[in-house]
Amino acid sequence: MGIVWLARDQELEREVALKFLPDVIVRDRDLLNDLKRETRRSLELTPWDSIAARLRFISAPAVINLLR
Repeated sequence: MGIVWLARDQELEREVALKFLPDVIVRDRDLLNDLKRETRRSLELTPWDSIAARLRFISAPAVINLLR
């Protein structure tokens, strides 16, 4: 549900994920609010550092090679 880019936040001095949502989600206020609420709840349950420790960024070329 959307595209995620790896970026560097210069102010926080850390890598962050930028998620771009499809227009259909952005235009649907109820769906967008549900997504925001779900995101807040998951961040309350699991600190970001714990999530980041379990995940790793996979570059687009690496994914393409995996699919070949």
